[in-house]
Amino acid sequence: MSPALVWITFIASAAVIVIAGMRLSYYSDIIATRTHLGGFLVGSIFLAMATSLPEVVTSVSSGFLGVPEIAVGNVLGSNLFNLAILAVADWVEGRGGMLARASREHLSTAYLGLILTAMAGLAVAIRPNFMVLGVGIDTILIILTYAAGMFVISQRSSDPEDQLDPQSHSAVDEVDETDSEGSNNGGLLSLPRVFTYFMISAAVIVAAGTMMSRTADQLAVITGLGGTFVGSIFVAFATSLPELVASVSAVRIGAIDLAVGNVLGSNVFNMIILLIADISYPHSAILSSVAPVNALTALSSCLLTLIVIISLSKQRLFSKMQADHFRSSGPVQSRRLGLDTTVILVGYVISTYLIYSLN
Repeated sequence: MSPALVWITFIASAAVIVIAGMRLSYYSDIIATRTHLGGFLVGSIFLAMATSLPEVVTSVSSGFLGVPEIAVGNVLGSNLFNLAILAVADWVEGRGGMLARASREHLSTAYLGLILTAMAGLAVAIRPNFMVLGVGIDTILIILTYAAGMFVISQRSSDPEDQLDPQSHSAVDEVDETDSEGSNNGGLLSLPRVFTYFMISAAVIVAAGTMMSRTADQLAVITGLGGTFVGSIFVAFATSLPELVASVSAVRIGAIDLAVGNVLGSNVFNMIILLIADISYPHSAILSSVAPVNALTALSSCLLTLIVIISLSKQRLFSKMQADHFRSSGPVQSRRLGLDTTVILVGYVISTYLIYSLN
């Protein structure tokens, strides 16, 4: 395939993912409204799983092809890029301080993502290479921790007493009483049809994401970039495009929790991919077969996740600061980033530079 055709295929696949991702976000918001599950559960589970499908396809196929750097770098790099999506979504949403207005229920997902990513980074750093039934003990421990964490999250989300403190949003609500979850009811579409369209959109994303990942790998050869950088940055960006489009589309319709849940839920779900990739990679434990620089990607993701956790934990403070900023800025409100998402964006840029430098 000629370089020009590779670029055309990459751009065309990206365009398909953009369109399908917008529809996926639209149908997810309908499901959240119709089923009364809310943006937290739908974003953290349904939308997160659907938008993570390109990562699954790419990492598993890379394992079968014997390219562990792409398989592992794709997962860890996607988690890092997904956190940068929060900054993009905050800018698109336009009011700033988006995380200060999100549900505190996301804290559970953020903590789980932090733990799982730290476990993966530690495994890459110490390289245990101890296998059970052909699978690394590290990925087995990750999947067991994932199962335990999801059980705890499901129990907490069903607890009526474990809800967001309404006072945490009061400062912003005084300024803008717009419904943060939107009012999307899907018109005349029946719920079974909405689920059908949701699955079709997800299937389109899988097909387009697979094609785009393959062309991204070819573009990496053309540009002469190394495998670790390609997996952690280039392919990760390609496979994370559904999360980007879905989250941006969600905030455009006012569904902040859908957007935040999609990002944090995807970062948790992505860790399952490491076990599947480990199974598909027959040579050794996959996390022990990659370059140590992948541990830097994991560490960077953990640090940015900590920023998200701090922002979600200190919502009253951030809400008050944002409300004061609204009052001082007058009636005309330009697009702005919150302090937290600004730090996340800067941290992502610095991390990308370090990964490139150490590659």
